[in-house]
Amino acid sequence: DIFNVYNSFEGEWLFQSDIFQISFTIKFEKKVQIETLNNSYEDELVGELRYEVDGIELINTLSNLNIDYDFAFNYTISSSSIIKDHAFYNCTDCLPNEKRVLVGYVDPITNRFGEIMLKKTIDVNGNEALKICVSYHYVTIREGDPAPPSPIIQGGWYTLTKQ
Repeated sequence: DIFNVYNSFEGEWLFQSDIFQISFTIKFEKKVQIETLNNSYEDELVGELRYEVDGIELINTLSNLNIDYDFAFNYTISSSSIIKDHAFYNCTDCLPNEKRVLVGYVDPITNRFGEIMLKKTIDVNGNEALKICVSYHYVTIREGDPAPPSPIIQGGWYTLTKQ
């Protein structure tokens, strides 16, 4: 991250919906020079989250940010790439040269793997905001096997405000 793209995503972000009664907090930190599997070093954006529905906390991994893991993928959320293509994730309001970040995500309850696309924006009240797209990888099952559990956080677009 020699251009400091990750810096603008650091902090605590909150999504709230009265309709769905969901509270969704993600906290990101930039970890400098984390060793990768091939013994090289790279900066990583890592994160943990808290997720609540109808006042009941379903997920809270925020304290994991206090752990200094050797590998970024040990966090619930970890960066994988900087996106430059505005067509990626069907981002109709992304500018052609706008840098976004794609992070890997593991649902801590169901262990479903997915990705979260992060896009910095300004919300209607002039506050700093983060538009995200949560998506999951397809799971193949054999005929007769039970279906895998659905992820706790539903896929889709969310706008989170900086706290």
